[in-house]
Amino acid sequence: MILTGIVKFNSEVALNLISQKQKPEWLFLDEATASLDTEAEASFYGKLREKLPSCTIISIAHRPTVAAYHEDRVRLEREPGQAGRL
Repeated sequence: MILTGIVKFNSEVALNLISQKQKPEWLFLDEATASLDTEAEASFYGKLREKLPSCTIISIAHRPTVAAYHEDRVRLEREPGQAGRL
């Protein structure tokens, strides 16, 4: 797989985070796997869970496949006629 510059940078940041001795209690991800295929996405979340088993991970994503990697889910939807507001 060939990674673009920003994806490579984000992957390096994530790997650096999970290799620290002091693990974070919370990890917020915003569209972290948007540019990955489903296989790479599964690998990414699998490694996160393996390296950070007690970490609370909050992901913001448009792809429904991301929800499968989390225990709890919240889905935000717009009401008809309420464009621009959640």
